[in-house]
Amino acid sequence: MKRFCKTSRNPKGFTLVELIVVIAIIGILASVVSVSIIAITRNARTKAAKTSLENYWRITALYFSQINMGYGGSVPNEKQLKTRLPNNILQSGGLSDKPCSSLSDGKIYIQYEKDPKSAKNKYTIQKITLRQNNKYYYTTTGTSVTGPKDKL
Repeated sequence: MKRFCKTSRNPKGFTLVELIVVIAIIGILASVVSVSIIAITRNARTKAAKTSLENYWRITALYFSQINMGYGGSVPNEKQLKTRLPNNILQSGGLSDKPCSSLSDGKIYIQYEKDPKSAKNKYTIQKITLRQNNKYYYTTTGTSVTGPKDKL
């Protein structure tokens, strides 16, 4: 008597369990990679903000030292400082002796202090704040940067 059903398996195909295992492994690897990419992106944004703030601090410090030495006017002037900074980065009204209250995205705010008693440093930088990607970064020394923060 002949049998009509085959008992051997087709060696060319995959079982459902094998496919599910492969899909699960791919999903785990994708989640690990996405977490790594998010961390790398966050670190890159923080480093970019730090570099930008350090450069803006140097430019502003040079401008203030020129004023303190008697060159380029007697008081800090927003219009003169804007010509030294790239791409109109300075917030309108962003050079003041008052703390920053609000800031547009992609702009900086420079807070300075006036000391009329000092012959050498009449004007000094107190804080430079940068808003980048709706996060706030600031420096009070020109080298160490605080941020990202969601609020000022």
